[in-house]
Amino acid sequence: MRSLCCSLVIFAAACGGKPQAPVTSLPPGTTKPDLGLGSGKIAVSCDATQRANPCDAAPYNLDVAADVVDSCRIRGAQLTLQLKSSDAPGDAVTLDMDNYGGPGSYQLDEPYKRFLRVSSEATAPSCQNNALTGPPVNGTRVVSAPGISCGSPACRVDITIADPAAPFPKPVRFAIHCDTLCESGSALVCTPATDFTVEATCGDS
Repeated sequence: MRSLCCSLVIFAAACGGKPQAPVTSLPPGTTKPDLGLGSGKIAVSCDATQRANPCDAAPYNLDVAADVVDSCRIRGAQLTLQLKSSDAPGDAVTLDMDNYGGPGSYQLDEPYKRFLRVSSEATAPSCQNNALTGPPVNGTRVVSAPGISCGSPACRVDITIADPAAPFPKPVRFAIHCDTLCESGSALVCTPATDFTVEATCGDS
């Protein structure tokens, strides 16, 4: 069986985040990234400009170091890239698209079919006395783009392959830009813009 993924290099960070320190230990079953060029992170603040009631949509910050490849697979028009974090095994970043046709620029513009999703634990204030002033509560948060009900526009991904005719597995470069991310079903929108570039070795099985 061919390998799903072999390596990862992340060149840029979202919202100007500083490069992360090299990691000495990784979660089981993942592949150590090449950190020679530095690694990036997704760092956004999620808040609402309007709330239906004072305790809706508690704000929080997400800080995810997507520096480990979990899998990268291209099978026909279906492309899936899954990233993990070496310092928080529960964190995950997924790029999924069903219209891949070779190297080029694509819009991630259809929830559940062409999207970027970020999952991480975050702490948000709880409701107390009809206000978001209660003790902080930790929980898993999921934000994505495009948004179904929260309004984030499509993301863009530029895909580059040095030798498109080469057999799998082969290195693929992803340059991803999202103006905003948001939490589906709520009024939370996450800013600033997310930009990062990933190189991963992708398989076809």
